[in-house]
Amino acid sequence: SAGVTVVVSGSSVSEMALHFMEQYGIMCIKIASKWELRRLCSAVNATALVRLGPPTPEEMGFCDLVKVQEIGGRIVTLFTQTKSASDGCRLSTVILRAST
Repeated sequence: SAGVTVVVSGSSVSEMALHFMEQYGIMCIKIASKWELRRLCSAVNATALVRLGPPTPEEMGFCDLVKVQEIGGRIVTLFTQTKSASDGCRLSTVILRAST
């Protein structure tokens, strides 16, 4: 009900949580590096949460398109912003490389 479509986690996600995320159509991404997680939060104007529960509108970031794509033989996650920079988001495109 909070309007979340993508959850980015800095640690593992339980099977029960994955079940409910799949049921509600929420994409879940795990980022092992806390620095990369901070950069992503900064790019989409979000706040990293350490508590359980729905985020407030001020804590949620915004991105127009998040998709998984193969680039140069590697699977990557693309965070793409198509709106203007005046909306408060400083993101053009962020590519997250999958582990090898």
